[in-house]
Amino acid sequence: MMMRPIFPCWLSICCSGLIAACSAKGGSPPQEPDSVGGASSFGGSSANTGGLDAGVGGEATLGGTDSSLGGDAGWGGAVVSGGVSSAGGTVGGNPGAGATASGGDTSFGGDTTSGGALGLGGVAATGGSAGNTASGGSSGNACYWDQGPSATNGKMTCYWFGQGTALDPTTCPGGYKTYCGYCGNETGERPQGDGQNWCPINDIVSTVQNISTTHFVALPPTPLAQGANCGMCVEVSYAGRSIIATVIDSCPSCTSDEHIDLSLSAAKALGMTETIGEVDGGVTWRAVGCPVTSDIYVNFNGGYQGQVYFQNPAFPIASASSGDHEATPNTGFWDFGMEMGGQEVTLTDVLGHTVTAVVPSQPGSLGVQFDLTCQ
Repeated sequence: MMMRPIFPCWLSICCSGLIAACSAKGGSPPQEPDSVGGASSFGGSSANTGGLDAGVGGEATLGGTDSSLGGDAGWGGAVVSGGVSSAGGTVGGNPGAGATASGGDTSFGGDTTSGGALGLGGVAATGGSAGNTASGGSSGNACYWDQGPSATNGKMTCYWFGQGTALDPTTCPGGYKTYCGYCGNETGERPQGDGQNWCPINDIVSTVQNISTTHFVALPPTPLAQGANCGMCVEVSYAGRSIIATVIDSCPSCTSDEHIDLSLSAAKALGMTETIGEVDGGVTWRAVGCPVTSDIYVNFNGGYQGQVYFQNPAFPIASASSGDHEATPNTGFWDFGMEMGGQEVTLTDVLGHTVTAVVPSQPGSLGVQFDLTCQ
């Protein structure tokens, strides 16, 4: 098998276009984000500003590796650090304690085997009954975003921060910043001189802040909608396994709109190995509601309060306004053109849910969350 080359960081910056860091204050004109370009396919043609898998404490599957009714608990069935399964469990399966695997990645909120999260016959939420369920646990159909991007015969690869993600000490003190503005950290490195180690799932561990899933992914520019779909969750399935992951990054090196670039924990959960860093077909994914258990989080691009990242939404945000002023989406943040700390904001998601709250003056919780229901 021919090893795919890993290009240096400068090439990713060349390919994606590096945009100056935002340092505007007060009523300064809108600025571009510090970090643009996104993830690269593993070994990829460009290693761009990316994001990787959040994971601490050992990968854990929820309810064991095989369940009789379609897989492990997804919505609400979170696994805490260390791999202990939470309430809800599998339907017809053995909850188990969540086996830990090497590499230190933690499975959280919807890893599945044999049938997949939210598939037919699928998962039950915490306290819920059998069948496809959304957060809250009643039986019925889970919340899919039918108009969202999807793939029926896609390709998957893996990536990690060390391939070229930029450090941003202003937006993400001490950490990496992805295309969508999410902050992350990484430990470990890919062994040098190991030609078979295409996907270093047992050597590198990364964490990402303000998402409801352990696994996360990068999408090509078109399905990412130039950043409008940042924070969206996707259900990714391959060979009888499924996971739920958060979109935190762009993948300009992806070869088609159905190509998806996986964090290392996501790649491992879907059966990829250190020597299998690429799957060229048979991968499906679709937009779903995120298994949120906390409120929307606010961060600012380069510290400028006029450019706001709204992170950890149940569904992607479709519009943001403050009074009569409509914000403009721009590579993951919303550009208000005025300082938003202490100002009231109204957010509407892609399904029509609306919330209103006051934007904090420092990065922190917005204090509200969209309903995880379909309309």
